[in-house]
Amino acid sequence: MAYYLPTATARLIEKHMEMCRNLGLMLDKYPPREVVQESKEKGVWLKKIVLEDHIDAELARMSYSRWFKMTQEMGARHFRATLDWRMVVGLGGETVLETDLTLHHLYGIPYIPGSALKGLTRAYAAEEDKKMYVPENKPEDQRSPSQNVDDDPKTIKQIFGTQKEAGAVLFFDAMPLDGKAKFVLDIMNAHYPNYYSEKKAPTNDQSPNPVTFLTVTETTFV
Repeated sequence: MAYYLPTATARLIEKHMEMCRNLGLMLDKYPPREVVQESKEKGVWLKKIVLEDHIDAELARMSYSRWFKMTQEMGARHFRATLDWRMVVGLGGETVLETDLTLHHLYGIPYIPGSALKGLTRAYAAEEDKKMYVPENKPEDQRSPSQNVDDDPKTIKQIFGTQKEAGAVLFFDAMPLDGKAKFVLDIMNAHYPNYYSEKKAPTNDQSPNPVTFLTVTETTFV
């Protein structure tokens, strides 16, 4: 495969790529030229590198163990959550592959950023707990879920914080149990590509344009 790199560098990359044990490095820095130029080639390449297993299992396990002990010493309350199906975090990240997946930059394993968990938990608290509906000074039948952080009730602001003040709860990243994760390919199938790219009418004579991307599945996060 060819790369958008100087010839000597490209030769080194091609020679040592199979030994690379950081999936994130491969996705972010070393996609082949064919994959960048032709989106239809991306699925074949992604499937290939997933099957080749570019994760250092022992390093991932050791890094998880170190992370667990560190957060434990900081007083974290750990809990486990297993994926029901497929998950992708960071799909819209900046990448030449059009789609992205949040991977640890050192170990290449997937993780869920603490900021994402914090936002998810805050949204759940604001929308699902009717006691947290606003405005707080009105009867319950005249209140509704907060639509933005500035309108949150006092309790939620105390827990999650605001732009001016830190919250009482610290959210750590979620890491895959023992550093083990499983990847699988998925697709987004744009049935009306001309509608999105050229603002033409969404007619059925347009050819679908499948976009392949990586997801995480059958994985337990802590």
